Amino acid sequence: MVKTEQANSTLPSVALICDHPAQREVLRDILGAGGAHVAVSGALAEVELEGLKDKGVDCLLVNLEPDIVDFSQQLERLLQVDIPVVFNEAEVSRQLGGWDQARWARHLIAKIRGISDVLPPPPAVTGGDPIQPAQAQAVRQVWVLGASIGGPEAVRTFLTKLPADMPVAFVLAQHMGAEFLNLMATQLNRASELLVKIAEDGHPLQYGQVVIAPVGKRLTIDDDCRIRLLPIEQESPYSPSIDQVLIDISDRFAQRAGAIIFSGMARDGIEGAKYMANKGGTIWAQREDTCVISSMVEGASEAGVVSIKATPTELADKLIEEFAAGGQ
Repeated sequence: MVKTEQANSTLPSVALICDHPAQREVLRDILGAGGAHVAVSGALAEVELEGLKDKGVDCLLVNLEPDIVDFSQQLERLLQVDIPVVFNEAEVSRQLGGWDQARWARHLIAKIRGISDVLPPPPAVTGGDPIQPAQAQAVRQVWVLGASIGGPEAVRTFLTKLPADMPVAFVLAQHMGAEFLNLMATQLNRASELLVKIAEDGHPLQYGQVVIAPVGKRLTIDDDCRIRLLPIEQESPYSPSIDQVLIDISDRFAQRAGAIIFSGMARDGIEGAKYMANKGGTIWAQREDTCVISSMVEGASEAGVVSIKATPTELADKLIEEFAAGGQ
């Protein structure tokens, strides 16, 4: 059943998508306690998604449930939403308790309350890929963004701060189901001046772009700086494998490679970060207290390869400073 309420203009207005009524009420309580107003709530198939922005809704919160069998059929509707989309991994959040649960709730509220202040207007696109100012230069500097649970919002905050003319190409390795990659690319494109796209075999790696590593393929860069998608030879519990992306980028770019490890629950990315550091690359990480889950960051820190830890916004500022100072 869809529930619609009158909004209070002083509070962030949220449309809540959750197929399980009990969990929906839990999320409504959390949002209300955090100062957000739930204007619309209901199951994914029931809520009218078109025109939410015109109705004064600031963002859409989607509770991702693994047992919602029709979710893949509804993705096209989510791609057309005219407001930012925030995801909550329901299975993970239900496993949290005590202090971890309180921190998860705080991060969820922070995302809802801060999202309208973070997102700039989407870049105008007149047809085809936007031409970025730095694309004509040969790509020499590549940074890998490794993320898992809690990563999409951190990466979005990071990318929002970056100008399109930075002489850097980015590869995003985000643990996420293949069916969600197009949606993530769409949302990140709305947030960033950079062009965000899923990796395509043979496509040239270019400055001003964020290439999303695909699920089920190995992403490499050939000698002509073109993306090559290869079969996966060694199985990993994670896809895309952040370790493998870090290793392959390090082999190609050595000391001109860098990586930022964002929020995530796993050990993926730690061995790859060590490999990149041994090749002369640079490793940064999101500060633990700003992560939803900090396992990946903690593992990289314990390996002794992280030179800078900061918030996503501060990491973006530091990268801008690095290249303003001639770090090419």
